[in-house]
Amino acid sequence: MTATARLLTLAAAASLIIAGCSTTRTGQAIKDPAIDAGAPIPALLNPGAFPTTAQPPLGTPTNATYGAAAEARRMGENTVLPFQVDPTLTAVNGLVSGPLVSPSALLDIPLTISRILNQHNFVGGFVAGAIRPGSHLDSQGLTNFVFRMAAPDDAAAAVADVAAHSATMDSLFSTTPVATAPIPIPGHPEAAAFTFPGPESAVFVWSLTAHGPFVLMQWAGVPDAAENAAGLAGKTLDQQAPLIDAFAPTPVDQLTSLPLDPTGVLARTVPVPDGPTVRTGSYTLHAALATQDDPRRSQDVFSATGVDVVTRAADTVYRARNAAAAAKIVADFAEDARAQQFTPAAGVLGLPAARCLISPQGDLPPTGGPPIASPAPTATPTRPAEPTTDLSANWWPPST
Repeated sequence: MTATARLLTLAAAASLIIAGCSTTRTGQAIKDPAIDAGAPIPALLNPGAFPTTAQPPLGTPTNATYGAAAEARRMGENTVLPFQVDPTLTAVNGLVSGPLVSPSALLDIPLTISRILNQHNFVGGFVAGAIRPGSHLDSQGLTNFVFRMAAPDDAAAAVADVAAHSATMDSLFSTTPVATAPIPIPGHPEAAAFTFPGPESAVFVWSLTAHGPFVLMQWAGVPDAAENAAGLAGKTLDQQAPLIDAFAPTPVDQLTSLPLDPTGVLARTVPVPDGPTVRTGSYTLHAALATQDDPRRSQDVFSATGVDVVTRAADTVYRARNAAAAAKIVADFAEDARAQQFTPAAGVLGLPAARCLISPQGDLPPTGGPPIASPAPTATPTRPAEPTTDLSANWWPPST
């Protein structure tokens, strides 16, 4: 018998032995009750080029600009949110809300204001903007801006400078300055405010107040009278002034000592491949609400589930009280998305608990914000390149 023939014979014999020892039983397979059906299956996951282990401790900012971004995120805890002034303002404007290190990055404020702020030692700020659900971004709503300047004298000089140049306002989208009219803010004679007509009979008011090292600025849009918009700005100031008094500003020369990841959760959040943006970082519960689709609803959910920190990078992580609380957040977010006409999509292979939905509007605007740059605070402002986004709904200037 040849070697090949012997191998074939052995293989055949092995097959017979295996077949002879096998037993087939009819019935139904029963799942091991100890197995969590929603547990990840690591062997099936495909993370691509993204890391799957935590980053080393993130330490402190490497330069003053990163430090200013960390300070801006801290300020979110002491920024009044629009729904706290008017409970109907629950549709967040995600294109403007969040921290910033340069007012020039805000396409929704007059060039005149951003230029003046940059000339008076702007450090950083936090913005919270929202409208009534179903209304137009450029006609009805409130945006609350809290800007940190280097010193109280800088804040006072910036507001005085805006007031001196407020008869007209330059705009990014128009070569013709927009004429304005002064208007008082109820209960706040210290505010410098002006008004002008908006689209579809809307009326806009901008209000600026120097308060210590801060410039407290509001944009209010209403469908009727300027006095009502001024009243909305006044109600915001009623809450914002005492709230910012509770904030302890970091000395400008100590911004690089701020911790980037005070809870350690950011190190376990998927990092932005091209480097951190202004919005990359760790947020308190209140600050995180500024960029939630419906902050009033999210506030109730987060309170019920014990959320104490939210981190944003390439994705967003919410730290809840326990696994059951985290599952409740997922269920609520999914329910809210379905209410907004999001449609179910294929799940994530290897992650049975994932719920995927597709926006009815296609691609959503990016939430990361512009990359962190490091311009001098007093540099002549220029508009940075922005992600491809429909800017026709911006609140400045009035739509035509």
